[in-house]
Amino acid sequence: MRLIRLGTILLSFFITSAYASENDWNSLDSAQQQSLQKFEKQWNQIPSDKRSNILKGLTQWQSMSTSEKKTATDRFQQWKKMPPKLKQRIRSRFEVFNNMPENTQDQVRSNFKQYNSLSTDKKIELKKKWNSMSPAKKRKALQKRKIMRNLNAKQRRAIQQKLQRRR
Repeated sequence: MRLIRLGTILLSFFITSAYASENDWNSLDSAQQQSLQKFEKQWNQIPSDKRSNILKGLTQWQSMSTSEKKTATDRFQQWKKMPPKLKQRIRSRFEVFNNMPENTQDQVRSNFKQYNSLSTDKKIELKKKWNSMSPAKKRKALQKRKIMRNLNAKQRRAIQQKLQRRR
């Protein structure tokens, strides 16, 4: 019985230490350590899920072309200049998007590409038309859209609440 208890304790120790060392500073290769050197002192105190996200971002960054890196850097500079309320609004919209089913995300991307292909004049015209509509008409227009039918009830309620707050 003591042997089983000792074995269980040792097993849990090894599992815990293996989990704790996942993505710890010493487990990174030299290229990763060099790229992340500014994090070295606090790296092991950063939560494991955040370290994993940083490593994913690093991998993505390393796979980018020079022009993609420049675009990403420019966007990050824009992000840093944004007011906190705008950042929060963007984060919440991003979260809503990420919680959508894949086919709905595809539809949103398709609509966005279609919108971006319009001329500047047409975009201005559409924005004016949208902004002149009452919240009730906006709700009705959104309900007609296939994308609304693909959202789950929680997502629909969130969109409808946002429209109601704007009244």
